[in-house]
Amino acid sequence: MLTLTLKRRVRMRVLILAPPSTETGRITRFSFIDEELQGLSNAGVEVFVLTSSVEVETRIGPVTLLPIPRDHIWNRRVRSLGLIARHRHLIPGTCLRDVSNCIHRVRVEDAIREAVQKHHIDVIHSHFGPFLGFGGLLARAETGVPLVSTFRGMDLLMDEAMGYGLRRTEFYSAALRAQAGAADVTTYASDFMRDAGLRVGADPATAITIRKGVDLDHFDLAPDREELRAELGVDGPMILTVAGLIRRKGVDTILRALGRLRDSHDFTLVICGKGPETPALRKLGEELGLTDRLDFRGRVPRDQIQRYFAACDVFILASRMEAAGNVLLEAMGAGRPVIATDSGGPGEYVRNDRTGFVIPVDDDAAMADRLAHLLDNPEVQERLGSAGREIAHAEHGYDVVVKGFISAYERARASGSRPLADAR
Repeated sequence: MLTLTLKRRVRMRVLILAPPSTETGRITRFSFIDEELQGLSNAGVEVFVLTSSVEVETRIGPVTLLPIPRDHIWNRRVRSLGLIARHRHLIPGTCLRDVSNCIHRVRVEDAIREAVQKHHIDVIHSHFGPFLGFGGLLARAETGVPLVSTFRGMDLLMDEAMGYGLRRTEFYSAALRAQAGAADVTTYASDFMRDAGLRVGADPATAITIRKGVDLDHFDLAPDREELRAELGVDGPMILTVAGLIRRKGVDTILRALGRLRDSHDFTLVICGKGPETPALRKLGEELGLTDRLDFRGRVPRDQIQRYFAACDVFILASRMEAAGNVLLEAMGAGRPVIATDSGGPGEYVRNDRTGFVIPVDDDAAMADRLAHLLDNPEVQERLGSAGREIAHAEHGYDVVVKGFISAYERARASGSRPLADAR
């Protein structure tokens, strides 16, 4: 259970736009957003979430989920055409030319407008850019309610070779530029992401880095790591990675590093995650002679994953591109040392040779060297893990994150309604 100790309670109503959950009982698709919303609610912010995951107004804890209306379709289409007529200058030409997609998104903007007016919303807060509608762009123009846009990773970052990024479609890329330029405040989980936001038109004067948080009640030290490993069915030193098994996450680099250590060190690599790279990783493991050293656990439920973090000797995030890396903070919260690639945001979270090690992307030799150092020196593991936990508590508790978002809301409200430039 996430608990906060903020000294003051904030009276504010915020409408959240975020990818919808596909699981019953969840607020959004991402647990880290859910935890942030719970933290905001605990601080006194009244949180509403507009979503396609419910058909009637629903409460999950302190958060109110509002359905995207599906009734009176003809009336909504008429209103949507009115929105387009009034704010056509804000919609990029690329989006206007994709008529069906554009009208669908404008209908969502009309639903946002309706929710803002019905529930007396003070701030619209969009996550992942224009994931829903145009990310509140037209609703802001229609109502005058300020817009805060938080960029998370797949919205701004893009790599064609890895098939990564929403901006690979022209429509989304154009809509994102329009929304980033219109937002009263934009926020990012790393300076690496902030730089990406500035490149697509965000205002540097109102672009704020708010570092990620971790639920420190959930991710904690293990009373007895050896006993916990035994409960998890792992014998001997345990190396952990938690990631989707896709090329961007670089799990193959971990296997190649371990191939270098196969004959000199005892270890088991526990892989928590699933994805299309699973067969290729299993095959690579066989080629490297690691079959009996790899333990594929698939997707581990949220209420169980903290046990893996607490049990491991070393945690590795080997991404080729990463906005920040929630899992790094979860490992730090559990007091474990981390090895991360310098893939964007992770280098801002891991303090080299203090909480772990930062190595070049795809450098399995460097990874093997740092991993061997940690396996050979348990006292170094404990020193780095202890420092990481201290930093997690000092800088990455949800109190800090929530204060950052509340400050962004207050700054957006203080800015007043400002005219929006022509998106084209």
